[in-house]
Order: sequence, then C-alpha cells, then structure tokens
Amino acid sequence: MVQSTLYYAIPERVREIPVADGNIIFVPQDDTVYLDMANRRYDYSLIHICETELDRSQVSPKTGFYFVEETNTLWR
Repeated sequence: MVQSTLYYAIPERVREIPVADGNIIFVPQDDTVYLDMANRRYDYSLIHICETELDRSQVSPKTGFYFVEETNTLWR
C-alpha cells in the first residue's frame, strides 16, 4: 500500500515537490490537483473547492472533481 502525502502549493512550486507515488498536490489558484503514481505526475483540472460538505451538497452537479476543505475529501 502506498502512503499518500497531501500538499497545498502555488503553481510555481509544484515542480519543486519530488515525484513520489501517492503524492496529492492541490493548487487552488488554477483549480488543479496533481496525483503521483507509477513514478509520474498526472494533473487533473476542473476541481471545484468547497469549504464544507453542506456547500458541496448544494452545488449543481458538474463534470470534474470536488474538494471539501472541512473534511479534506476529494469527490468525483
């Protein structure tokens, strides 16, 4: 099992974080999340950031991902 490490970063700092399987990097400025697996870094856009689960439940369904800051949970 791979240990996950969660990061918050600004776009300019993402390249400074070494690629390591299990890394999850949130970049709120450009609504992107990066996931490291198989020794590669993959980026995913369309991240909708919500403060609470209640906020997430009130948002109209959209394609993409939702990150809830209150619970540190990523939803698809």
